[in-house]
Amino acid sequence: MARTSSGEIPFSLVYGSEALIPAEVVEQTIQVIRYKESNNQKERRLDLNLLNEKRFATKIRLENYKRKMIRRYNSLVKERPLQIGDLVLRKVEVQRPVGKLKPKWEGPYRVRAIQREGTYELETLEGVKMPHTWTIHNLKKFYC
Repeated sequence: MARTSSGEIPFSLVYGSEALIPAEVVEQTIQVIRYKESNNQKERRLDLNLLNEKRFATKIRLENYKRKMIRRYNSLVKERPLQIGDLVLRKVEVQRPVGKLKPKWEGPYRVRAIQREGTYELETLEGVKMPHTWTIHNLKKFYC
C-alpha cells in the first residue's frame, strides 16, 4: 500500500486498522494467515484504543515534515532585488496573451524607480517611461 509522508495509510487513521483487499484474502497474505476469530474482538478494541495516539503521532510527524519542507524551500529561494539602473526583461503575457511559439519575455528595459518593495517603474533604453509599475514576479534581470 502507498504511504504518505505521514507514515500511515489514510484508511488506518480513520478506522484504526489496515484495509484488507479481496486479492489478499485469495492469496493468503501474512495478515490473513495470522488472523484468529477468537482474538479479533480484543485486537480490534486495542486498535481503537490506540487510534487517538496513532493520530496524534501522525499529526506530530506531519508538522515536522512541513517544518522541514519550509526550511528546505526557504534555503533554495534566492532573493532577486533589483536596483535603479538594472536592465530587466518584462513578461509578455501580463500585457497581452501570446501563442506558444511567441517570445515570453520582451525588453530589455531599465529600472527607473522603486515604488515599494517588489514594485518597479520601468523605462525603455531611450529613456521613455513605461505607463505603469511592474511587480518583481513579471520581471527578470537581463544579463548582456
